[in-house]
Amino acid sequence: MKNFLVLSITLFFFVFLAEISLRVFYPLNLTGDISNYEYDENLGIKLKDNLNSVYITDHRQEVITNKKGTLNYESEFSNYDNLIITIGDSNTQGVGVPFDSSYPFVLYTQLNSEDKESWGVVNMALAAYGTKQAILVYKIKYKIFMKPKFVTYLADKNDYMGDLFFDKGYKHMHLVKNSPRFFGYAEILGYVSQKIELIKRIKYILSETKLSQNYNKVEENFEKVFLNNYAKKLLEFNNYLRNNQISFIFAWNSLDENKNNVCSSEYNFVKNWAKQNNIIFADWCPNFKKIANLSNAIPVINDHSSSHARPWINRIIAQSFRDKILNHK
Repeated sequence: MKNFLVLSITLFFFVFLAEISLRVFYPLNLTGDISNYEYDENLGIKLKDNLNSVYITDHRQEVITNKKGTLNYESEFSNYDNLIITIGDSNTQGVGVPFDSSYPFVLYTQLNSEDKESWGVVNMALAAYGTKQAILVYKIKYKIFMKPKFVTYLADKNDYMGDLFFDKGYKHMHLVKNSPRFFGYAEILGYVSQKIELIKRIKYILSETKLSQNYNKVEENFEKVFLNNYAKKLLEFNNYLRNNQISFIFAWNSLDENKNNVCSSEYNFVKNWAKQNNIIFADWCPNFKKIANLSNAIPVINDHSSSHARPWINRIIAQSFRDKILNHK
């Protein structure tokens, strides 16, 4: 009994020391605050309503939602002449940059600075949403707003992974408010798991294991993956919107720390596929290349834990959507 007690105290001491050391010298910064989310039976998770969250790690993370749960300062859009709804994942949410540097908000400022008509932009995106969730959240929420004139979707290769995890039920297993897991204590467990460095690392290892078991980032044949996992969903959504007299504008995100990989053959394949299938494609690569080629010193990805696109990239993406919107209004 005495030996067990000594062993327990020693173990506790080393765990406590490891936790303090990690917290002080090697903190693991997470993208997003788990307290901003809640369980949703259809989507797995969604953002809470009326958020005004500022979470500071190695950068400032801002999450602002209205009373309808979308990423907007305002809740009422009936005073605008036209409405745009943006769907997507973290690239559309604006992860890694201040709230007003996301491409949907920049699109809002550009349109209302340049066009005589007024444009409301409702941002329904959420980090880690796959294509299925992005489309589903639109179909669930669009009726609470006025009819949109356009729906925009900035997709990327990770959306395939999001769909895999959604189909396997992983998206419903997050430890967030109202989750049916752990007898109602999921939210508390989620909060604790985000604050303790040792647990954060265990979760990270499990996440990486799950990722490697279900998804290979280096696909053998991108074209096959796109055609098998994106094409049908995009075509069906485009037809669905067209039947409701709504225009769909699609774009592809191919960001990489290496600028030479950003607008590569994969991007061009998606662009050509959209053209062949009469889907409006917002091509931001020409302007990106023009600026990126001016200087090798211009960064593309944020140099903090959330990475993602620098604000200047979001402005170029917003501009590409703006041009298509004004050309097709």
